[in-house]
Amino acid sequence: MVARLSRECSELVDYQRGVIARWQAPDRAVDQPAVEALVRAGRWQTLYRGVYAAYTGPPSRDSTLWAAVLRCGSEAVLSHITAAELDGLTDRPGDVIHVTIPRQSRAWLSEAESRRRLPAIVVHRSGRLPEARHPARTPPRTRIEETSSTSPTWPRASTVHSAG
Repeated sequence: MVARLSRECSELVDYQRGVIARWQAPDRAVDQPAVEALVRAGRWQTLYRGVYAAYTGPPSRDSTLWAAVLRCGSEAVLSHITAAELDGLTDRPGDVIHVTIPRQSRAWLSEAESRRRLPAIVVHRSGRLPEARHPARTPPRTRIEETSSTSPTWPRASTVHSAG
């Protein structure tokens, strides 16, 4: 039996660079069992707990960033040096992925997740995330002005670029 995703789920996977979180399944009755079957069959892979890549092989940087933000929940955004990387403010990817979630939220990452081949996720919490979140850019991230004000530990100026 071939596992089939709903059209909406397939479109979401395409939009998110081949990545989807279990909590995003548009038609839970159809999509969650299909995702589980695809992972069991070795056609898909688990990137972080509850987050899957719709392919085998190493994930791209874009897929990895989508996976990290999805792992931290629906209100999470990429932030700090990770958001700077996406907006072209630095040309060097960070060793870890910075994600910010609302102050009242929690994202528990297990030890096993940090031992995977993917970069570790550093979770920050903010009480002003609605204001800091960029309204349109994807994957979800902080606004450029927010990013530049929260990243005092960026690499030296030789690898930091002007936003203008």
